[in-house]
Amino acid sequence: MNNAKMNELFSSLLEETSTYENLAELARGKQKALVDGDTVEINRYSAMENALLKRAEKLTALRTRLLEHLMPEEGEEKLNTLNDFLLHHGLMRQPEWLSMKERLETAVNMLKRLSYENSMLIHTSLSLMQDLVAYCYPESAQDYTLYTREGVTNAPGRTVVNYGA
Repeated sequence: MNNAKMNELFSSLLEETSTYENLAELARGKQKALVDGDTVEINRYSAMENALLKRAEKLTALRTRLLEHLMPEEGEEKLNTLNDFLLHHGLMRQPEWLSMKERLETAVNMLKRLSYENSMLIHTSLSLMQDLVAYCYPESAQDYTLYTREGVTNAPGRTVVNYGA
């Protein structure tokens, strides 16, 4: 086993973990901005996320190259996951590798959860806005009725919201 490559892989995994942790923090901040409807902050968080995602992509490519050097030769078992790799090289007994693996898993799971929640917030907000637009600006051929405070109904030409009622 190449110790220099193993050390480089370990450092790369730590940096990748840190990147995912930072992405999760940004996702947490973005979630608050989404709830508050602060589009300036949403755009700011999105720009920072894009920069970190580019960094994560480079780290993933580096990890892939390093793993190719450290994987067993052809004909031996195929290693598809970090767990497989750690087990094959007996690294599960080393506390620093085990700690790094757990930290990476925690960061990735947190990022997944926050990304899902943020996508649901965006989806819900978009659906609400689409429904509001459809309500306020119905298709011209669609029949609709407007109710006033007095309970009177009428079908106005294009105005749907009667601010004076």
